[in-house]
Amino acid sequence: MIFLFSATLFTSSALLFIVEPMIAKMILPLLGGTPAVWNTCMVFYQLALLGGYLYAHVLSQRFTRSQQIAIHISILASSILTLPILLTSAGAPPVSTSPIPWLLGTLARTAGIPLFVISSTSPLLQRWFASDSRRNPYPLYAAGNAGSLLALALYPALVEPALTLKRQSVAWAIAYAIFMGLTIACAAYTRRARATAADPEGDREATPAPSPSPAMRTKWIALAAVPSSLMLGVTTFLTTDIAAVPLLWILPLGLYLATFVLVFAERQVVSHQRMARLLSLLVIPTITLVTLDRGLPPAAQIAFHLATFFVASMVCHGELARHKPPTEHLTLFYLCLAVGGVLGGIFNAIVAPLVFNSIVEYPLMIILACALGRMSIGDGQRTRWSDLAAPLALGAGTLAMMLLFEGGKSNPMLGLPLVFFVPGVVLFTFRQRPVRFALGVAAMIVAGTTYMSAHERVIQRGRSFFGAHRITRDPANRYRLFVNGGIVHGAQSTAPAERREPTTYYHRSGPIGQVFAGLAPAERRSVGVVGLGVGTLAAYSRPNEHWTFYEIDPTVVEVARDRRYFTFLDDSPASIDIVLGDARLSVARAEDRRFDLLVLDAFSSDEIPVHLLTREALALYLSKLLPTGVVAFHISNRYVDLKPLLAGLASSFGLVCLAQDDLRLAPTDKAPLASRWLLMAHRRADFGPLSADSRWETVDPRPQQVVWSDEFSNLLSVFRWRG
Repeated sequence: MIFLFSATLFTSSALLFIVEPMIAKMILPLLGGTPAVWNTCMVFYQLALLGGYLYAHVLSQRFTRSQQIAIHISILASSILTLPILLTSAGAPPVSTSPIPWLLGTLARTAGIPLFVISSTSPLLQRWFASDSRRNPYPLYAAGNAGSLLALALYPALVEPALTLKRQSVAWAIAYAIFMGLTIACAAYTRRARATAADPEGDREATPAPSPSPAMRTKWIALAAVPSSLMLGVTTFLTTDIAAVPLLWILPLGLYLATFVLVFAERQVVSHQRMARLLSLLVIPTITLVTLDRGLPPAAQIAFHLATFFVASMVCHGELARHKPPTEHLTLFYLCLAVGGVLGGIFNAIVAPLVFNSIVEYPLMIILACALGRMSIGDGQRTRWSDLAAPLALGAGTLAMMLLFEGGKSNPMLGLPLVFFVPGVVLFTFRQRPVRFALGVAAMIVAGTTYMSAHERVIQRGRSFFGAHRITRDPANRYRLFVNGGIVHGAQSTAPAERREPTTYYHRSGPIGQVFAGLAPAERRSVGVVGLGVGTLAAYSRPNEHWTFYEIDPTVVEVARDRRYFTFLDDSPASIDIVLGDARLSVARAEDRRFDLLVLDAFSSDEIPVHLLTREALALYLSKLLPTGVVAFHISNRYVDLKPLLAGLASSFGLVCLAQDDLRLAPTDKAPLASRWLLMAHRRADFGPLSADSRWETVDPRPQQVVWSDEFSNLLSVFRWRG
């Protein structure tokens, strides 16, 4: 019985964590890679999970066991009619109105019932198991999360590289049929166990124990919401401010699932009290890294943040495990966990971008984790006035020492211990009082943030659903820079005589400068650019030309058009249009045979735009080019190598492909940054003088190079495994 129920829950959770990225890849070519699409998908998944948990709770409370089995098997059987999951009949999304209702409706029609059934499996089967065996059902929850963890690792490593989307869908349908068989077997076992039970009333649920208090339900929701929000917060912080590594989000999500496996295991693997004490130690260096950049290597910073996140989640989820209810209220318990998870996700995905202009939600959740997750340390303690006074004194003292010793830079031998070590020791003495400790963490974060705000060269901060950015000055005040996390997306000289000079990746002696200098002038050249930045490329524009920039983020457009910061667009002598929206969808609406040059400049962030690198995408670009036109790809990235992939893509269309790695920077250029560029054209002669330029190498595809399509892509194949 244990093996049967564990295998069923393991399979259901694995199916859930495989279908989510599979459906997301299906939707990508239809709606593009806008964050609003991803957020809508995540909201749908969370609502499906919440609906499944609510259904399991109502079913177990209102119906007899025989009725539960009959109802659930009927819904399970009907769900097979929606398989395999394909979006071929979804139709085209609306162009003039918001596509969100269309997307939610499409997801509900194509995957709603299977996702609903899978989501209800864990609480419902655990209830059946506990009622019939009188054994602890919570280790089954650990088995389910182990299935989720395995699926999370297998999809990018094995499923995505081996199968097209259609084959993935068929394989998933077969696995779903196996899951159905396992669920029916669990139901049959439950009926047989009831039939042979000595209790003649065994077909009905036992009289439930007293319902958990509203305070306990609120506690469950809060303890579930904080790690959920913290997972999304640390992911955003790491991929924005530390390292723009593709698939880095897998690590926090994997650790999040692992904490459920550990705390709900039948035997306690790690001491809850030990985790609470460890959190007190880890949070001190972590908040220092959040507020003050001490120049640690990215790998070390990632390790610190992930370790703190893991321990904080272990403590919060450990508190949940300590306060789990009797089996009579098991489904209510899981319903509260689902509500908390949804609230945490909504806070990060929707509320935080509207309320904050930087990633404030991450340190905020660290503070709440210290307060909520360490309840076991301070059970029964009353809050004193000193729990507020001591943190205030700590924050004031920390800020005073930072200002006195310039953050430890002026006198490292004396300043560093006073600025970091001494406040940390004082904070550690607060560990036995959760409220005082959490407020102490908040005080140190505020002190560090205040110091950095007074000394950093930030002119403006902004944030949207597409990310957080800031405008800064360089130390010599010669340039204004547009920065997202640790990546510079554009810069302009503050000297009026030099403000039309292209900078950073776009300097005149670099690859893209050579492209504009080498292509033959036309009477009225038409240029398309995917990715606006601050409009630096407009410095190459000339009178009588028409330029079209495609940009997904409205706040980026506002920055590029604000003359207080950047003037490349206003200074351009050409006619310039800016089209908002996902690039592939926007380019598709442009007239055919329009562009002499199309620049794809969307390849330098952590999110690799897969839908812009497929066979279908290149076919679209070529349809918008003049016969002698050129496509230029900006492929600068420390973590992925797109050159072989694009060379194979060009070869599949019979195109000529040139590339240049601009790693030697000319000292006469303005604020240059290293960059990599790749060009495609129908004939070598279309490149003009660049075809004979030794700096440009002809790139041939690797043997058996797999070309990406809307049906198939493999992110792991483009990683720079050796840096």
